Amino acid sequence: MTLMLALALALPAAPVAAAQDQAATIKVAIVDLNRLLVESALGKASQTRLQNYFEAKQNELAQEYQALQREQGSLENQRSVLSMDAYTAKRNDLEQRMLRFRQKSEEAEATFKQMQTDETQKFLNQMAPIIRAIGEEGSYTLILRRTAPAVLYYNPTVDITDQVLSRLDASAPAN
Repeated sequence: MTLMLALALALPAAPVAAAQDQAATIKVAIVDLNRLLVESALGKASQTRLQNYFEAKQNELAQEYQALQREQGSLENQRSVLSMDAYTAKRNDLEQRMLRFRQKSEEAEATFKQMQTDETQKFLNQMAPIIRAIGEEGSYTLILRRTAPAVLYYNPTVDITDQVLSRLDASAPAN
């Protein structure tokens, strides 16, 4: 009877002990994706592509907008010499072109946002196997983003960003 009592008392403790052993082996790392995007060769190339598109499109749209503004000023100056029908026709034409300009501007913004999404996904896809490999090599249980809302504190010794950065740059094709 004493053996049964001892076993009955020991059985509930077994799952707790197993959970404690498992908790003791949890190994966590942190990676700063924003830093990787800013400092890595792939991230810099991605940012350059986005910036080049943005600046080119911004210049194109600015020139088009200035031309429309000049035409609007010119039309207002001609208002007194044009017939009402001619003025109305030119004003309607200008309004249509202004509308097309706004649509073009909105399309450029949507294209830029899509490019940002695509570039970010491409970057994450290239980085994922490197992070996975470091995780497996280091026997990490969990690797978290530094900017994740759940990470309120971490010891800098668990930050593997430098490891990821060096491997990411080493794997980047030469430009």
